[in-house]
Amino acid sequence: MTEQTSHPLLDIKNLGITFSTSTGDVEAVKESSFSVMPGETVAIVGESGSGKSTSALAAIGLLPSNGRISGGQIFFDGKDITHIDESEKVKLRGNQIGMVPQDPMSNLNPVWKIGFQVKETLKANGLPSSDKDVSRVLEQAGLPDADRRARQYPHEFSGGMRQRALIAIGLSCQPRLLIADEPTSALDVTVQRTILDHLEGMTQDLGTAVLLITHDLGLAAERARKVVVMYKGRVVEAGPALDLLRNPQHPYTKKLVM
Repeated sequence: MTEQTSHPLLDIKNLGITFSTSTGDVEAVKESSFSVMPGETVAIVGESGSGKSTSALAAIGLLPSNGRISGGQIFFDGKDITHIDESEKVKLRGNQIGMVPQDPMSNLNPVWKIGFQVKETLKANGLPSSDKDVSRVLEQAGLPDADRRARQYPHEFSGGMRQRALIAIGLSCQPRLLIADEPTSALDVTVQRTILDHLEGMTQDLGTAVLLITHDLGLAAERARKVVVMYKGRVVEAGPALDLLRNPQHPYTKKLVM
């Protein structure tokens, strides 16, 4: 289990993110702050373009080449990681911070077998990467007949199975924080619930904190202890999930609740 500490695992303070475009700089995130405690699930809710995914990508050092942190600070386990170099970012990814991206069809390489993609993640983080280890990782993510599945390509998987493969990769190194970016947006409601239930069980067993990114306030309130609402690049409201549902303060949050 994750060791409890008095400080947040992830602490984002007054974050600003700017993108350079052909017509000038665009400020995508403006003075936004939120935190995630060890073992806690926090959801960021907002419409497309609100800055929720961009904030998470900044935390893991994966902003696009035309993006930069233009203000504020990002702390991980008390350490300022705002402007660390690429070699330090690589050490954080996987072992400390994992990610389950949205759209499994574009985030799984179609020409590589599923098992190879899991194996490469394990190898990159210095972990045992035998076929047995790969099968174990896939089984933990809820994929039956893992030995056979490891030899298949992404197009041979259903949408739910591809999402489980991404979850397997994201949690394969047992990170302390998992960023789950719209992890079930392309799935039907029944499969979505099954995937989220399994993800919740795995992260609880590992003691992994979760930053869940979604446009669905109901889903966020159901799955997270705290909810952060972003609108036009700013955090406009944050608090315990049930409190925010019962008594929203910001006009945008009120619209989401309706």
